[in-house]
Amino acid sequence: EQALWKREWAARDNGLAVPECVTRRQAVVNQARALLKNNTRETD
Repeated sequence: EQALWKREWAARDNGLAVPECVTRRQAVVNQARALLKNNTRETD
């Protein structure tokens, strides 16, 4: 899944150099948000 993220970001930036740590952090943030959304849905 993260590999797909890196490809998506690379395509979106169109040659703009984005550090791997940034894309990795973004993927982690998105995963965390998804988990939080799922947890809130279950508790509610």
